[in-house]
Amino acid sequence: MTDNGLLLQKINEKYGTFFTTIRVADTTLKFLQVKEETKHLEDVIDKWQRGQTIFPFWTRIWEANLILARFMSLIPPDPTKPILELGAGMGVTGLFAASFGHQVILTDLEEEALDFARLNIAENNLTNVTVRRLDWMDPDMDQKFKLIIGSEILYEKSVFPPLVAMIDRLLADDGVIYLAQGMDRPCAGFFKLLGKRFKVASLPNRLTSGSDEYKVYVFAIKRA
Repeated sequence: MTDNGLLLQKINEKYGTFFTTIRVADTTLKFLQVKEETKHLEDVIDKWQRGQTIFPFWTRIWEANLILARFMSLIPPDPTKPILELGAGMGVTGLFAASFGHQVILTDLEEEALDFARLNIAENNLTNVTVRRLDWMDPDMDQKFKLIIGSEILYEKSVFPPLVAMIDRLLADDGVIYLAQGMDRPCAGFFKLLGKRFKVASLPNRLTSGSDEYKVYVFAIKRA
């Protein structure tokens, strides 16, 4: 059995998974997802409700992932300038960006999320994506990026200060960050922390699924 086969077997023993197909901008990719009714996921959510862990946001595909993926299809790729994705989770946005020709570095704090991303990369035969763990509290990365992306990463006020500090550290002087965020979670504190060092523009987007409509903003953040 291959390394990826062993990894998938290990994940299935813990979660139970299935592959789902997603289409963005005429491109179709497959993504490994967690079965919502698994006991392990229920236990994690129970610990979150008791304040013992953070919510496992990476286990689902968010509307903001798809909005930002579509947005990335409009940006001409530059193979000499890799894109950094923050809080990539299972890698939905980053993998679509890679399928559109971008060089992508997927990052997340959770190793399990990165394992899902690795399997998704292999399933879609993408070779222009790398994966690495990144702790916003102690980022072991000094490379400057002209383009940084993230979707639904403004989920908790406690992450705002280290996230702003890391953005200041990793964004090139002429770089831009695109953050896609649903407006059902308050994130005004994050933009307040950006202060006068950065300027922010916002672009509202809507995603329709059946009778449901989701409003997602894409924020463009540059140095002032």
